[in-house]
Amino acid sequence: MATSSHSNQHKFTNRLASEQSPYLLQHAHNPVDWYPWGEEAFAEARHRAGGRNLESMRHRAEEEIWKAWRKKSGILSDGEDAYN
Repeated sequence: MATSSHSNQHKFTNRLASEQSPYLLQHAHNPVDWYPWGEEAFAEARHRAGGRNLESMRHRAEEEIWKAWRKKSGILSDGEDAYN
């Protein structure tokens, strides 16, 4: 039986290579610096946010998505604000 080093088979290996989930493992060799869900990912997000509050950023994104969905579905007119 032939064996080969896991790292020699792929040009890229990211943090997902050590995960157990088949879904995450299929992305383990993407040239993207993926993080599995957990404290390491949150710490990196806080670092990249550069002092911006992640919760307020998440809340604003959620508002924008909800507003876009309502507008697309015809519930919200062009001039109407979803939260006022």
